[in-house]
Amino acid sequence: MQSIHLNWCCSDNKILVLLLFTFLTIKSEAQTCTATKSGNWNAGPGSGRAEWSCNGGATSPNNASEVVIPSGITVTINNNQTWTNASVIVEDGGTIVFDNQLNLSCGKTLIIEDGGLIIDGGGGSNDRLIICGNTIITSQPSPSPPAVSWPPGGFTDTGFDEDGEISNLPVTLIYFKARPNDSQITLSWKTGTELNNDYFTLERSRDGFHYQKVGTVQGYGTTNQPQLYEFIDEQPFSGTSYYRLSQTDYDGTTEVFRPISVNYEGKEFGFYVFPNPTTETLYVSTYNFKAHSSVTVNISDFLGRSVFYRQLTTNEFGSIDEDLDIQNLPAGTYLVQLSSEGLFWNFKIIKE
Repeated sequence: MQSIHLNWCCSDNKILVLLLFTFLTIKSEAQTCTATKSGNWNAGPGSGRAEWSCNGGATSPNNASEVVIPSGITVTINNNQTWTNASVIVEDGGTIVFDNQLNLSCGKTLIIEDGGLIIDGGGGSNDRLIICGNTIITSQPSPSPPAVSWPPGGFTDTGFDEDGEISNLPVTLIYFKARPNDSQITLSWKTGTELNNDYFTLERSRDGFHYQKVGTVQGYGTTNQPQLYEFIDEQPFSGTSYYRLSQTDYDGTTEVFRPISVNYEGKEFGFYVFPNPTTETLYVSTYNFKAHSSVTVNISDFLGRSVFYRQLTTNEFGSIDEDLDIQNLPAGTYLVQLSSEGLFWNFKIIKE
């Protein structure tokens, strides 16, 4: 409540007039609703409904709310939600599950902070996220994929952008995920837009730090339409491994996206090369490689000159058992390189 006092004095009639004007100033403040209990975004009491804490006294989000999903909270879009003047923020440790459709108006965003999760719940509408009439995320084939951890940033009406704004990057990546499938891992990703995109590179790692290239996929060049891509790793690591996607322009500029992890419980491929040191014979054995695939063995000296080369082929079980005669090589240290399906392994041996 603000009071303004105006004093007028007339010297002729000595009348003092005091006027009191009272102005009520109402501050307009956007409503923020923070989820305080996991559950469905919109459900009746006692039906697993999420609970909210909102400024302004509201008990649940409305069309003018900024919706926040904090750490430790999971909110499920259980039925179609249309918000004309609202944005959604998934904080580090928070999770949003799409069992149905979230429809945001133009200029609004779904912000994913570092560590926030998006899960495709597998039910409801095929279009998961729509912004300004554009479908940004669609449902994935059954079985539904594991939780996807996105880079910090946001979804806008043009796709995913690490600034949460309309992107000027060569490629806007909507999602990148890995799914185990029998004896292989299927990698799939979707772009919102592409500008001068030459190709994608996929890499794999056991520890999330040291990566090796597993393949490339041709890009779409320049397009404003969403594009779907897929790559199959036929020789995945057993247990938890990491995959990284990068994109390269026609001018050679490369952008690297955030890695994802996947757990694979199938058989892991591998090989043995022994003995080391050796005198006459080097024994090469592979297992669980791709059936009838080519495996190249190249041995080079310390100057990088190739001194031994052999092309081998796996049997129907993906195995090789081969004795390599290297008795004519002079004594010394050599580099052995095995390669197959675009993968390379290097190690040293000593010839006595």
